Amino acid sequence: MSGRAMARLLACLLVGLACLPVRSRSTAPAVNSELVVRKFAEGFGSGTGRLTRLFLNDAEVRLAGLGVGFRGRREIERLLDYARAAEARLELSALERRGDTVFCRLAEDNAWLRALGADSLRYSARFLFQGGRVAEAEIRLLPGSRAALGRSGMAFALWVRDHAPGAIERILPGGRPEFSRDSVRQLLELIRRWQTER
Repeated sequence: MSGRAMARLLACLLVGLACLPVRSRSTAPAVNSELVVRKFAEGFGSGTGRLTRLFLNDAEVRLAGLGVGFRGRREIERLLDYARAAEARLELSALERRGDTVFCRLAEDNAWLRALGADSLRYSARFLFQGGRVAEAEIRLLPGSRAALGRSGMAFALWVRDHAPGAIERILPGGRPEFSRDSVRQLLELIRRWQTER
């Protein structure tokens, strides 16, 4: 075989090899990021252990517009404990994946919203994935929902200001929500007191 024929054969083999499907060397199963977001929404308010595994160890969850963030699984677990204490439930809609990011809408119902007679809180959310887990989540309260909550809670807020002014700093230290089991308990006690005294 001539050198020219050998070069053509080698070129054909290389082109043929380049067209073969490439097998991944990774042994990790592919992760459906939309399914992960569904699991988060379905489990929110009912448990922490299995939900924290959906996040990277150094993941961050930001509640945009509230100035509150949770970095790392231990902090995220605190948010999930709050949700369980508040008997929170999330309803998921408008789920859309673009590359490594999942966008959606969330509607939250919880014990203190029900006690106030307030509508569900509505959010837009973005979950960024790395290696099959959530690396970052940004959850933003929608403006209409913020206004509706303000209207629903106005009578309660005025009552707290006049009858339990010290409670505001315990529940909203520095003017920011405190996401803890204790803050939920205190808030529900205040709402019950308001309901009996008004």
